[in-house]
Amino acid sequence: MRNILLALLFVMALLPAAAQDRIYSKRPPKVVAAQVTEIDIEFIKYRKSDNPDGPVYRYPKKYVDSIVYANGSADYFSSGRQHRPITRQKALQQREYEKMGSGTFIATAGVFDLVQPDLEYNAPENMRNRPSAALQLSYERTLLNNRLGLDVAPFVGLNDGAWGLGFAMRFYPKNKGRVRLGLGPQYIFSSKKAVTRYRVTDNNNPSFTYASDAYVRELVRFSSLGFTGKLTVNVNRVLCLAGNFGVGGIVGGRASEDRHPDHWKLQRNNVCYYAGLGAGIRF
Repeated sequence: MRNILLALLFVMALLPAAAQDRIYSKRPPKVVAAQVTEIDIEFIKYRKSDNPDGPVYRYPKKYVDSIVYANGSADYFSSGRQHRPITRQKALQQREYEKMGSGTFIATAGVFDLVQPDLEYNAPENMRNRPSAALQLSYERTLLNNRLGLDVAPFVGLNDGAWGLGFAMRFYPKNKGRVRLGLGPQYIFSSKKAVTRYRVTDNNNPSFTYASDAYVRELVRFSSLGFTGKLTVNVNRVLCLAGNFGVGGIVGGRASEDRHPDHWKLQRNNVCYYAGLGAGIRF
């Protein structure tokens, strides 16, 4: 009987410690174990649950998502539709994401190619373009509280002599969760064997009215300006998976061969693209 009474007293002593309110904060994302004493227009006043007789603290109400009381009831302070408060595990996870570094180094394997529908349709079959398997190494640094990413990414192809260097600027959303998508402009300077079309005229008649077409497969250098996207999945604070893509129109370029006659006029109206998947580290 004496042991039963001691056990009951022990359980009753634990009940007040377990009965605590939980304040779910939005900025920074965290859970505060507390005993709420008062809620006024601007602040939430509380004592720490592990020191119920201690000082009273104040927390700005505008940074609080919700309060779940010890009896199970809840108050919501976020504007718009009410939603469930974040769990302690999610709050701790978000705090881990805030500690992640702002730099990423990612290696990807993908495909790089020129798209020339008109040229490839009319060119001989043995001259038509084919995609180049490419390996890319990218380094990205995020600024402005991880909202703006600056990326430099050299790549090399495994066929057709393809290589290039890309520069990108991506804009990321405000959240710092496990999955992040950045979008923005991209500039690429690259080289690749591709089909080119020349308008051939006679030296005695330079008018292109009666010109004929000549198709040549040769190494061309070109630059493109377009749009890029990058999807990053943070496995933990260090490891990450990524998929990126880019597509752009040709804004300048020339054939590397100089053996063509001066009265040949190069014609090229193309777009290029790159898409790849890879993994890397964050630091």
